Amino acid sequence: MLPKVSTTFHGRDIFAPAAAHLSKGVSPSEFGPKVHRIVKPRFAKIFRKGSMLIGEIIHVDGFGNIITNFTADHLESISVKENVKVKIGETTLRLRLCKAYAEVKAKKPLAIIGSHDFLEISVNQGNAAEAFKAKVGDKVILYRSS
Repeated sequence: MLPKVSTTFHGRDIFAPAAAHLSKGVSPSEFGPKVHRIVKPRFAKIFRKGSMLIGEIIHVDGFGNIITNFTADHLESISVKENVKVKIGETTLRLRLCKAYAEVKAKKPLAIIGSHDFLEISVNQGNAAEAFKAKVGDKVILYRSS
């Protein structure tokens, strides 16, 4: 690692030097002591309460898509196949689980598994965060939609 490690630029200060050493053939065992305890960030926790899952918004992207900490596996665990009922704050939505934004009309909300395997709540050609007054850290509840 670099002699001074920033609290916000781990890619530059930790990961880039590690990648450079690996590319030069340095063994990972030479990087430092072995890690025995991995700490999961708090947002990684999903809680199950009966037939619902409780998670949160972990990111809102530049388009206003709401990225949650739910994965496709979480949806399967409550038998979500085509539709999902989502509560964000005081708003409850029944959303179609889509593979592409074009599966719903413009300005209509949808649920989609994004490229990082997280459930996203989006509005086709719109801003879901604005529409649902949602921000990072807000609680999200998923229900199986009948």
